[in-house]
Amino acid sequence: MLKAPAGVIHWLDSWSCASPGGLTAGYAELLVRRGGRLLTGDAASLRQADKGWQVDTVEGLVSAEQAVIALGPWSPRLLSRFGYRIPMVYKRGYHGHFKAPRPPVRPFLDVANGIVVAPMTSGLRLATGAALVTRESAPDTRQLERGKDGISDLIEIGARVDEPQWSGARPCLPDMLPLVGAAPRHAGLWMNFGHGHQGFTLGPTTGALLAQMVAGQPEDGFGALLPAKRVA
Repeated sequence: MLKAPAGVIHWLDSWSCASPGGLTAGYAELLVRRGGRLLTGDAASLRQADKGWQVDTVEGLVSAEQAVIALGPWSPRLLSRFGYRIPMVYKRGYHGHFKAPRPPVRPFLDVANGIVVAPMTSGLRLATGAALVTRESAPDTRQLERGKDGISDLIEIGARVDEPQWSGARPCLPDMLPLVGAAPRHAGLWMNFGHGHQGFTLGPTTGALLAQMVAGQPEDGFGALLPAKRVA
């Protein structure tokens, strides 16, 4: 039997996206329409060349004057090849989709059970909080299972959608702020990662900031958002 919650807080100024993957694909299509190219390659093959940087792709060698490391939780591993030591905390989260017969109109957080419930194009998504792990830690879906059981008295979630279990490592730096800027010892190499839980929304902001920095343009006030960091 479904039960009404003891109380709710309705935050009116929040936005949501029913298909983050679809939005990302839209960004990629916009890049191509504006003259960019999308290539698949091996980021680990990045190397410094005479006048910039090179990387191997399925279409062959690609060279450019500038290169941006924006690999999320995998960024420190690549940068270690160039002598940079960047500490990172990995906060792993899980989600699953369910065939809810009457999904809610807007996402909501069930604080008591630590689960976010969101209507998505793939079904009703239940998303967990964060588990502090290493990159190599084995999967552990107990948070998701507990949240599913706990939320069932508030909403009918239905059967689980048959799909591979998703998990993601939120790339968090010690001060919970992203690292955006030039690599101090390598000309033409830039960093843009460590957005933690805010990559989906903060990523476009730091991308705009970094584009201005690479082009040598004024930062239009963006710089005040991100204090300078020292990279070892």
